[in-house]
Amino acid sequence: MAGLTPMKIALNFKDLVDQDATGQTYFVVGGRTYYEATISGENTLSFIAKGFFDQAGYSQPAKKADGKNIAIGVSVTVVVVGLLVLACYCYKRRQDEIDRIKGVQKEEDLIAKKID
Repeated sequence: MAGLTPMKIALNFKDLVDQDATGQTYFVVGGRTYYEATISGENTLSFIAKGFFDQAGYSQPAKKADGKNIAIGVSVTVVVVGLLVLACYCYKRRQDEIDRIKGVQKEEDLIAKKID
């Protein structure tokens, strides 16, 4: 502890994993174990070692598609697109009615009259 000889710190990661499995601690997140060690002594005010270790062979769990959320997303998309189509159709009919009242002739109407 006087700082004259090397020192080893033994960390038992199995205990950390076991404690996390029971819900006592949360050291292991996403296959990565966080550790922090604090040492104090006579000639050492404080020494902090901290870091991460990745678990060997860990892979992220595959995200599962939730059928309810997919159905809600598709339904909302269909309703929004339907409302946009309806709004465009109503706007077009309204504009055609205004043009008819004003007597505005459209190019396709003129072409149809020439053919007749």
